[in-house]
Amino acid sequence: MNHEQAKRYIIKNSNLDNEIGFLYLLKNNYAINTEYFIEIMEALENVVNELYYKELNGEILKCIYTIIFWCRSWLSKDGLLDKRLTDFQKEKLISYTEILEETLYYLLLGNKEEAFWRYNEYLDGR
Repeated sequence: MNHEQAKRYIIKNSNLDNEIGFLYLLKNNYAINTEYFIEIMEALENVVNELYYKELNGEILKCIYTIIFWCRSWLSKDGLLDKRLTDFQKEKLISYTEILEETLYYLLLGNKEEAFWRYNEYLDGR
């Protein structure tokens, strides 16, 4: 995946109106797509590798924050997903949201090495 493909992929998955995006499926079908989550993280790694020492793209940051914001809002008490997801699904989505949030936090601090640590732990099954 090249930089432009990665950027388009992140944008697509943060769009509430894109029928094949992470947020759309979550909002309209109450479906948590693990494959999309992993692809978002891989795309983010790709974008960061190319842009890190220049400047993180504002649009990418906005898209990642959009995913975090809506997941947290929808999971809140009486939120869109509060009563529509099982406890297992909620825990899964909370985990994905926390991984994205931690990644974004460390990227904003300029700590690229630490940014994907928790995601790699997730992939390793820890």
